[in-house]
Amino acid sequence: MAWYARIPKMDVPAYCVHQLLWSYLPKEYRQAGAERPFVYLQDKEHIHVISRMPLSTDAMLLETSISSGKVYQFKVLCSPSRGGKSPDGERLRRLYYRGNDERREWLSRRLDGCAEVLFSSVFDRPVRLIKKPKGVTVKIEECVITGTLRVTDKMAFLSKMSSGIGGRGAWGCGLLWMPEVMQ
Repeated sequence: MAWYARIPKMDVPAYCVHQLLWSYLPKEYRQAGAERPFVYLQDKEHIHVISRMPLSTDAMLLETSISSGKVYQFKVLCSPSRGGKSPDGERLRRLYYRGNDERREWLSRRLDGCAEVLFSSVFDRPVRLIKKPKGVTVKIEECVITGTLRVTDKMAFLSKMSSGIGGRGAWGCGLLWMPEVMQ
């Protein structure tokens, strides 16, 4: 299941937004070390949230709005990279995809098995620096990809939407915005 909600923007540092969004989940899902069951995207007035769990605010179930075979417009703020962790758990250096063709291929791989990208445009964003407590700064290279896609497997697509497209979900990347569905 995937739930969508639009929440008024909070006046907090960027580092705190994902922490505050946990308060919109039922208490039984809020536990130390739990995997984050939501992705979000901020605009000037709102925070858009897609969650695998029901939210304690007005939210719509996305299953009723998305159909296999249908074409949708999309927009995603993402941080296309490779890296993460090796099979033995060792953290690998994050390497960002820089060319537009590499980023388009990255998105197609991320959606493989659930949607087909029909058209896409890539727009660079300035590098974002987020200061964490104790002075550590997180550097995020990101871009916006817009276009059209055809859903090929509705349930797999909903699962992908609620998990986010790519990494950096704690920093507001990965929410696949679909204007026809998320009004």
